[in-house]
Amino acid sequence: MATFMPTVETFDWSRQTHSRLQLAADVCDALYYVHLQADTIHNRLSASSVLVCGDGPLPRAKIAHFGAADLAGELPVEQKDDTEESRGGSGGHRRSSSRGRRIEGTRGYMASELVAGGPPSRRSDVFALGVVLLELVSGQEPVRYEMVNGGAGEYERTSLIETAEAAAAAAGREGMRRWVDRRLRDSFPVDAAESLTALALRCVAKDPLARPDMSWVAAKVSKLFLEAQEWAAKFRVPTDISISIAPR
Repeated sequence: MATFMPTVETFDWSRQTHSRLQLAADVCDALYYVHLQADTIHNRLSASSVLVCGDGPLPRAKIAHFGAADLAGELPVEQKDDTEESRGGSGGHRRSSSRGRRIEGTRGYMASELVAGGPPSRRSDVFALGVVLLELVSGQEPVRYEMVNGGAGEYERTSLIETAEAAAAAAGREGMRRWVDRRLRDSFPVDAAESLTALALRCVAKDPLARPDMSWVAAKVSKLFLEAQEWAAKFRVPTDISISIAPR
């Protein structure tokens, strides 16, 4: 079974809605396990930590680097956090009592509380997951810099979260259709794009307490995947090519 580390470019081979939603569901299930079965946090989730297996009718995904943050000493000492939900009401994630601890992170995937020097948590993991989900829908990088003023050496920073918010807020559906990865073309129904984008934007909420837990996220994404499978079967979308029903 071949595995590889995907980037925005390697998402190109997964050109169908249900293929990408299968990847999304797998990543959500894996993070659900990390949070609620292993009772820990990941703290290094990004597109580069997703391993994709190409065997079978649909690609499958696993998350790597699980435990790396613990080995690197990034996870805090045990201390209960009352702000975190835990299945059955027992326990929470580990929180650091040391303000000098250095937290490693990947640009574009770090929640604002981590950037400000706060401890990693399940909620910061959910933020990173939201960014990965937005990448799957849009095919864009979390952060990119574009030259402005005719190439005078000035660059403008563009955030994937900001472009997703703009697409979601646009009147009608054309904004969302233009924002969805063009390599998917019309194999990605707008309803699915809107639903997954709305879910991902909840995951990347600035307020950590506004982010959902992985029980809710995993269930919602699994439902979207099943709906996408039904849509693909109804329209008999082949798995190896893309079609375009209407111009963008």
